[in-house]
Order: sequence, then C-alpha cells, then structure tokens
Amino acid sequence: MGAHHSHQPRHSSAEDPSGLHRLALLVIAPLAVLTLVSMVWLWPDPLPTPDGQSRLPEVTGTVTGLDRVECEEELPDEVNGCGTAYVALDDDSVQGAPRDGELEAPLPNGPGAPELAEGDGVILISTETPDGITWAVVDHQRGSQLWMLALAFVVALVAFGRLRGVTALVGLGVTFLVLVLFVVPAILGGDPPLLIAIVGSAAVALTVLSHPDGRRVGERAILNHIQDEAVCLS
Repeated sequence: MGAHHSHQPRHSSAEDPSGLHRLALLVIAPLAVLTLVSMVWLWPDPLPTPDGQSRLPEVTGTVTGLDRVECEEELPDEVNGCGTAYVALDDDSVQGAPRDGELEAPLPNGPGAPELAEGDGVILISTETPDGITWAVVDHQRGSQLWMLALAFVVALVAFGRLRGVTALVGLGVTFLVLVLFVVPAILGGDPPLLIAIVGSAAVALTVLSHPDGRRVGERAILNHIQDEAVCLS
C-alpha cells in the first residue's frame, strides 16, 4: 500500500500580499500620525544666546609666508613653534583688516592647533585689545575637501545602488535633518531626552518604511510580532 499524503493549501496573511499591506497600514498609519503630532508638539524653539556671549566672527585667508623664530621657552604643546604667519585675507574689506589685505598672526600652538604651511587656506578670528585688533589662526579651510568627499560618496552609492542608492540617500538626508533640526536642539533646550529619542527614532523608522525594501521588511516584522502575540495569548 502506498502512503497517501494530502496537501491542504495553507492560507495565511503572510501569503496574502493585499492582506499584509492592509494589516501593516492599520499599524503604521496611527504611528505615523502620532509621530507627526508629537514632533509638532515637541518642536524646539531657537536656542537663545547667553547674555554677554557671542560667537567671534570668522574670516578666511591664505598663508603667504611663515617667519619662524627660536622660542624663548619650551612650549608644552608645540605644533608650529614660535613666530608669525602672514595671511592674505580673501575679503580685504573686513573690519580691522590692513589696507593691503595681508595681516600678521602668531603661529598657533596647543592641542588641536592647525599645522601651517605656505599656501594653506585658513580660518581666523579677531579680538579687540587695548593695543588694537589681534588675529589668531584657528583652523584650516575644510569646506572644499568635505564637499569633494560627500560628492564621491554620493557618486559611489548611486553607481552601485542605482535606484536603491538614491532612495538610501533620501533616507540618510531625512535622518540627518531629524537629528540636526529636532533631536539635538530639543535635548539642548531641556526637553526629556528619552521622549525626544523615541519620537526622533520613530520618524526615522517611518522614513525607512517608506522605501519599498524597508516596507517589505517592516510589514514582515509587524506580522511576525502580531503572530507572536497571538501565540502568547492563546
């Protein structure tokens, strides 16, 4: 006698795409509305500037020469040694700038000080003293390098990921905006960090779920969670 096996078709919501979409929508839609309302309610106000404190204006320029001299005493965190840096300002109309647009600044030293060489693009700040305006080199100009790095990253992501790479960039951009415009200012403004983190992460997660791949993964995760809850309750 041969063994007879009957194969009954199994119907589950996991195999029904339309049912899965509806189920996921019933779960995600209220969460999206709640997240949006929470973000509007918790949206931070602009941070006030403390009284008596203001950011020093920054100017940019190019190092045209370095005049190094022997230090009279040993520097604890020597980077450039002692001497003077000659810097040609990109904008010679800056208040306090010399008429020829070239100024002198002491060579920077100490933790985090930039190492200077002739031709470097630098950032300077000015301070007013009883003897006049003094200038200090605080950093290199990094804008062009950062933009080139970001452009290379975007080109590589789109070249290898194509449409998925573009959508990944959109998700990355939204995540960055949520962090910079909502999460960080809200926490600095004194709002509850845990609540802000939950709302911010929910906004990022819902953005990921809007991607086709993310939506399929999210729907599967939601369905598995509901099935697990049903098993626990039965």
